[in-house]
Amino acid sequence: MSQVARGSLRLRLTLLTSGVFLVVGAALMALTYFLVAATVPNETPAEAQQHQELLVCEAQRAAAAALPPTINGHPIRQPNTAAEKQFCDIVFREASALGTTSERSDTLHNLLLYSVLGLGVMTVVAAGAAWILAGRALRPLRQITDAANRASRATLGERIDLPDQSGELKELADTFDEMLDRLDAAFIAQERFVADASHELRTPLTALRAVVDVTLARDNLTQRQLDQMGSDIRGLLEQAEALIAALLMLSRSDARVTSSEPLDLAAVVDEVLCARTAKDVTVERDLPPAPLHADRLLVQRAVANLVDNAVAHNDDRRWVRATTFTQDSEVGVTIENTGRPIPTTEAGSLFRPFYRSDARVGTGYGLGLAIVRSVALAHGGRCDAVPRPEGGLAVTIALPTTTP
Repeated sequence: MSQVARGSLRLRLTLLTSGVFLVVGAALMALTYFLVAATVPNETPAEAQQHQELLVCEAQRAAAAALPPTINGHPIRQPNTAAEKQFCDIVFREASALGTTSERSDTLHNLLLYSVLGLGVMTVVAAGAAWILAGRALRPLRQITDAANRASRATLGERIDLPDQSGELKELADTFDEMLDRLDAAFIAQERFVADASHELRTPLTALRAVVDVTLARDNLTQRQLDQMGSDIRGLLEQAEALIAALLMLSRSDARVTSSEPLDLAAVVDEVLCARTAKDVTVERDLPPAPLHADRLLVQRAVANLVDNAVAHNDDRRWVRATTFTQDSEVGVTIENTGRPIPTTEAGSLFRPFYRSDARVGTGYGLGLAIVRSVALAHGGRCDAVPRPEGGLAVTIALPTTTP
């Protein structure tokens, strides 16, 4: 009973298929019955009837002629040939019509009886076949339901992964798998955000506690010392706020892009360069148009991080170059800067969260390039870093022209 309730859609499909088969079969049976009824004659052909009447009448005349005139001295009445013939004709016609009618009635009755019995048997067979086929067709739906019931943080890595086939159920299963991918990525990003935030926030919180404890431990606090403590606390709070903002941006960029709009990457790069480079930095631009569809906020943040990274980790040469490009079905930008030489083997590690290279200068949390990489992956793109022979780094972010 639970199986029937669980498979109510299967039961409805079976009943619907059986009902359609029954209606179509009944219509076909009715059409066949009327065609046969119209084909079977109501009476025998006239030529055959006349021939049989003549044979019967001739037999009657021969029998009448063979009768003796008397039997035991009593005369025998001779039949009236014309009257007997007329009577014979009437009886024969009635008997022939009755026999033909009876044969036609039996034929149609048997046809109707066998057709109804055959339709009933075939309807039962069709219902059984429909039940089996509906079960096979809806098996992927049960897999999806079971996967949804099992879904939890511990089982988000499971996928339905239906075998190659087309149809709505395959599309539904793929959509469900994609949803699990997004949920899995969201949970991972959330867990990493919590872990990273709790780890990195210990530094400013520890510093805050130290500032407060050291200041309050002094005897005869002066107003200047209190002001200094307030200033230090404000600076540490600003650092914590900046760290939290960076972690939130990293968590958001780790997720799949859900909205996009048309924009020109060259215009975004030029705007960021104008807003985030100082006068003592030499900036070279090679910015041909690079149109794409993407999340504007994330793209702006990625470009801003690249520019900030190029300016912060520079040397006395203070040189930055930005180049946009279009190739195949992607567009991108390469930001180069001068700076200390970076080992080639270390370039890939720069995209890891909180990684700080010994060759890099300046302050930071090691999240700038991690956010750039996450933005690229969220759009289905790529991100590369290549050390320059004369020192510094060339970082490229390339995004598809349309959001996946």
